[in-house]
Amino acid sequence: MNVTIICITENGLEVAEKIKTKIGGSIHGLKSRVKTENTFTNTTKFIGEQFAQGNAVIGICATAIIVRAIAPYIVGKSIDAPAIAISENGDTIVPILSGHYGGYELSNKIGDILNIKPAITNASDKTLKFSFDNLPQGWEISDSKLVKKITAQLLQDGKVNLIDDIGVDFPNSDIFKGGNLSVRITNKTGFENENTLVIYPPSTILGIGLERNASADGLINFIDSKLQEYKISPKSISAITSIDLKIDEPALKALSGHYNKQLRFFNVDELNKYKDNIPNPSEVVYNEIGCYGVCESSVLASNAEIILEKQKFDKYTLAIGKLKKPEILSKGRTSGKLFIVGIGAGDNTWRTPQATEAIKKSEVIVGYKLYLDLIANLIQNKETANSELGEEEARAKKAIDIASTGKNVSLVCSGDAGIYALSTLVFELLHRNPKNRLWQGIDIEIVPGISAFQACSARIGAPFNHDFCLVSLSDLLTPRQAILNRLETLGAGDFVVAFYNPQSKRRRTLLEQAKQTLLNYRPKHTPVIIGRNLGRNDEQVNITTLENFKPEMVDMLSLVVVGNSETKEFESAGRKFIYTPRGYAKKMNQKI
Repeated sequence: MNVTIICITENGLEVAEKIKTKIGGSIHGLKSRVKTENTFTNTTKFIGEQFAQGNAVIGICATAIIVRAIAPYIVGKSIDAPAIAISENGDTIVPILSGHYGGYELSNKIGDILNIKPAITNASDKTLKFSFDNLPQGWEISDSKLVKKITAQLLQDGKVNLIDDIGVDFPNSDIFKGGNLSVRITNKTGFENENTLVIYPPSTILGIGLERNASADGLINFIDSKLQEYKISPKSISAITSIDLKIDEPALKALSGHYNKQLRFFNVDELNKYKDNIPNPSEVVYNEIGCYGVCESSVLASNAEIILEKQKFDKYTLAIGKLKKPEILSKGRTSGKLFIVGIGAGDNTWRTPQATEAIKKSEVIVGYKLYLDLIANLIQNKETANSELGEEEARAKKAIDIASTGKNVSLVCSGDAGIYALSTLVFELLHRNPKNRLWQGIDIEIVPGISAFQACSARIGAPFNHDFCLVSLSDLLTPRQAILNRLETLGAGDFVVAFYNPQSKRRRTLLEQAKQTLLNYRPKHTPVIIGRNLGRNDEQVNITTLENFKPEMVDMLSLVVVGNSETKEFESAGRKFIYTPRGYAKKMNQKI
């Protein structure tokens, strides 16, 4: 968890430094009042930005200051970062948000540092010392609606029965006095009812063997039927395991998605350590892939005991194991995950919560150095890899390579990853290398972002509110003649257009040609917008006309927007706006 400690007075600095010494993070002070290395000038804006980036916020200030600052960015309790207020003299700690998702734990750590108890107001945490919606990672419950009912009974008189079929060390178990309501800890189905809250620790291992390109539906139906037959709850699955030769197998990916449970893979040497312990060794399997069985061996390699020996159906085999101690399995390796992340156009508040979450989940962040600098607060001590502008293929390949080792990786792009960025390059590389199983096996998630044309539109009005197109004027990858043809087409089609990569030190002619081409199709007074460094401290947004537009004023940090023949410019309360009508005026006139 990245931690930002905020001081707005010199008096709170001593408390901030005590906290940092023990839990880490970075101290930031209000520039006009606090002498510290990292400073800010606008308290509300700074706290809001830090929270929006997913950093835990610890404010040595009034609770209300933090509440007002973070309010616009609150998304949901499973996503939001913790926010904590502490008094200047360190005698009060108030967890404000996300108590069950790190806030209470962090508050208790700070309480230990300052030798005080946090003001925890949640009854279950304060009295019971645990909460059913804050169980260890991977633990699931049968019915969230029962949590309030069970918790209320425990707080009233403790008359709740605790039944443990797994043998776990459940916190504060001595408060359960027995009664008509029950909490049952199990890996089995059949106990769910209106008076029983069933808890499923991650204790079940599914070992899977299958033939190449076997049907995903067939595998899912087979596993579903066996779990139902033996009354094993899918919610208790810790991992689905197999041999790493199957890391790109679509059926395994589908099964993982069906249960929303992780895949873990073992190599031949790891599986062969258990060749003398598997109940059903197979010479046929050994001759085929080099080990005496996949499903049973992968259960044993997970440090689980086999509770259901190899079951075979059609092209699939299954063995089921029970972990000696419930946990999210970390043995073996995963297929790896690649997030292709659009971090938005400059302003941190334009970054989506999904982008922040992806970067937080990633072990390695890959990107052009400028983009990595923009998200430095999110990255902090994570491993990074960068390359220079123009080395996009090397950057995308690096991200794929790292993800194929089993790590979670974010490949970051400015704006949206699918608009003149690296999503296409990733898919092109995968398409070119169909036999690379490690590459083909990685999971990919595209995280959209606000593109520069959207940011520019938001600054100036609604120029893109009718049909539009986006054109890159870089002829480094696209033939020059193809760009010229597109300019003629968009001119004839009367599209609003945004020009990306409009001009560099070497490319100095295409923007002028674009201007001259569009002058053949639309009025000289057509509005032109030049947005430079959108969302950054030195942002500039200028308006001119197509006739007066001077391409020599544009560089690679700029976006050029040209309206169509209907685009309008007007002024309201001293501010200029540009919009492109969609025909509403005609519709309104017809109604009249």
